[in-house]
Amino acid sequence: MTGTRGARVGAVEAFNYVVAGWCPQRNRGSLGREPLAVAWSSTPGGDPMDSAAESKRLLERDAQWAAAAAEGRDIERILEFWTDDALVYPPGLPVVAGKTALRAYVQASLAIPGFHITWSSSHIRLSEDGQLAYLLGQNAVTAPGPSGQLTTSRGRAVTVWRREADGEWRCAVDIWNAEPA
Repeated sequence: MTGTRGARVGAVEAFNYVVAGWCPQRNRGSLGREPLAVAWSSTPGGDPMDSAAESKRLLERDAQWAAAAAEGRDIERILEFWTDDALVYPPGLPVVAGKTALRAYVQASLAIPGFHITWSSSHIRLSEDGQLAYLLGQNAVTAPGPSGQLTTSRGRAVTVWRREADGEWRCAVDIWNAEPA
């Protein structure tokens, strides 16, 4: 489909047209390599950290989040993977800040007929102190365009994760854009 400037409009643009809402595009599939993990050597208390195990744990947590989002039924389950102060940067839209705004964003997205999101993260880098990490990945979002036709857009994403006081990893920053044509 063609936009007003003659540019091809993908699912992200179509989705953004339908609702100024949520689509943390993240089908973070393979970037052509095995998962990469670069990690810290100790926790803030000085205890040694098994960086390979921690990387695996975070990638599994991200996969659980992707599964919950792809299922598209349990809004609270989807939200529990974000920090309370999370910032989401959807393409072409204002920043979505905090759980209240994220809840409205997710609800609006899931209410769109035909909406579907998937992602897979494949690269991870952990901070030396073990409190932050970022993941790189790919995503796919299906949503109706302005004409109502379902379109799927593939993208790439970066998420920044923070280890919370309860020891669980949660996404603090989520940003994505379309894959190059």
